[in-house]
Amino acid sequence: MSPLTWRREGADWILLTDRRRRMGRVIPDARYPGMYRSPLSGGRMSDFSNLPRAKDAVMAAAERELEYEDRQRRAADPSKCQKTRVVFRQRRRWCAQRQRPALQPGRTRKTYQQPPRGGGTAHEIKGPGSC
Repeated sequence: MSPLTWRREGADWILLTDRRRRMGRVIPDARYPGMYRSPLSGGRMSDFSNLPRAKDAVMAAAERELEYEDRQRRAADPSKCQKTRVVFRQRRRWCAQRQRPALQPGRTRKTYQQPPRGGGTAHEIKGPGSC
């Protein structure tokens, strides 16, 4: 971040960066002697306060502005190298990772038939009492 310095310009105080960019201004209040204001956006003026407090408020706003500009500059900086390595490796499905237990001799696995998709049944079940 660039250093900020206060300079006197007539009765006003101006906050400058090392590149002579104006970051803020503190103006003495015409109605109340010993009180100062700072111009805000849209031509408005801040509430009046003593000189150290007015300077502190302008300094805080200037620091926020410089930090914001620095963040924007770093986000768009092309010097950041993109890493070209795999971030997420392809994982095997859970069912492929799970090992099935071995069958005991003489036992077989049960297989089931699914009903056909036409809405019918795979086979008719006849209960007791039906022919």
